[in-house]
Amino acid sequence: LARTGAGLLEARGLHGDLEARTDSGDLMVRSIHGDLALSTDSGAITAALARRDSAQPQRLRSARGAITLSLAEDGDFTVRATTRAPFVTDFSLRIEEMPRAPGLRQAEARIGKGTTPVEVASGHGPVRLVLRPAAALSRAPAPGARR
Repeated sequence: LARTGAGLLEARGLHGDLEARTDSGDLMVRSIHGDLALSTDSGAITAALARRDSAQPQRLRSARGAITLSLAEDGDFTVRATTRAPFVTDFSLRIEEMPRAPGLRQAEARIGKGTTPVEVASGHGPVRLVLRPAAALSRAPAPGARR
């Protein structure tokens, strides 16, 4: 468990699981080759998930902070996100109002086979879901470009 009060907590290139918590500090993670459990009370979470195949839910939670989640487009994810704030996304979501919790909305999206569950919960912060091009696609020449 990595923990901080108000400071930034950043992790990159970790080969293993990561459980991280802050009170008001921001969390920034990328290139983690293991399961994630990230939480903060009022900090922002920025995470980039690489292609993976895990049945273990990847968890990102912030009571009041924004969450930005970047997902590899060649990955296999089922994302379930809840917030009272806006959703911003690069892909289609099914959004439903939660009748037992006024103002709370839940969104769901599937990328690829959907085998890796991702749970995103932000009480009052916006949730942004970004689809990141696969490495092979980002190196491909633009249509009509000369080689």
